[in-house]
Amino acid sequence: MKTLQKNRIETIKIKQELDTDPDLSWLGTYAKHPAGPYTIDREERGDCGRNEFRYFNCGDNYKGSSAEDMKKYCEQDYQRAEQFNSGYWWMIGIKAEAILYVEGVRQAVTSGGLWGIESDSDKKSLAEVGAEQLAELVTILKSLGFHGRAIAKHCPKDTEPQE
Repeated sequence: MKTLQKNRIETIKIKQELDTDPDLSWLGTYAKHPAGPYTIDREERGDCGRNEFRYFNCGDNYKGSSAEDMKKYCEQDYQRAEQFNSGYWWMIGIKAEAILYVEGVRQAVTSGGLWGIESDSDKKSLAEVGAEQLAELVTILKSLGFHGRAIAKHCPKDTEPQE
């Protein structure tokens, strides 16, 4: 009769998930009232639909920049926010996840994850975050008593997140 190990690792994956509640305030905010000299009037441009905020107030990222640069950067941030709202890009989170059997019970253990990542980030950046999350998960697994060889056997070779 074959005996099963009490504690074992089934899989380790790096996962990419939709960030369903992203904070985009660094780009700026939509509002009923203007909040500064670089506010964009969406109604004037014909960008404001029914029941939408009329103004886009730029974030505070560019304090100390020239007026010309402020205008340019606010316009870029506004366009980026509009692209987000149109679904051209979104925010994601990346985490590493291990499926384990502990005392015969199947469980998922994850790294803390990093959220608020732009979906159109370059693959190298996404892979770096994936590698960081994997390293965090390995530390957690070791603290639970799993050994390096057992962990390494299941670690993905490619740290680019899977959807």
